[in-house]
Amino acid sequence: MNNQRSLMTNNELHFHIDRGFEGSFIVRPDGSDGGLEVEVRNTATDSSGAAGDAAIESILVRFERYYAGSCARAVYEGLLAAGWSAFAPEPRVGSEPSTPYIRMVYPGSVESVTLFMNSKAVVVGGNAAQSFAATLPTVTMRQTPYFYHQGGNAVLVLSAAAQMVEWADGRLAA
Repeated sequence: MNNQRSLMTNNELHFHIDRGFEGSFIVRPDGSDGGLEVEVRNTATDSSGAAGDAAIESILVRFERYYAGSCARAVYEGLLAAGWSAFAPEPRVGSEPSTPYIRMVYPGSVESVTLFMNSKAVVVGGNAAQSFAATLPTVTMRQTPYFYHQGGNAVLVLSAAAQMVEWADGRLAA
């Protein structure tokens, strides 16, 4: 689930749940205009994510084959060690995974953060996370914030991701 909070509109509450999600949803009044606040607690113990190790490994090998200087594996392993979960979109029936990215999700206590990692960069998803990421010194701005890991810059990306975690957990102001 990309957002930890959701509001009820037109008397409907919609949840979009990632395959393999393990955890709980807490729904309570938000204290203002009768809306609801939804808190998501991800308790998944499989840090490899819903797609499994084989799909993720296939994508990492493709990244390394495509771009020999890719630090994607180091970034991926560093994010997993820092508490992020990894997901690869499922391939079409009968085909190999060919997605150009790995989706990394951190379910912070205040905000959820989604990063899309490709062979050369990590792209920040979500408006609030993008606004925060745009303030970080190692960001490259295009239409969305990017953190490039090409050429051995894995440490810079992992440092930015650590700041994103602090922000997502409410320990660092935007």
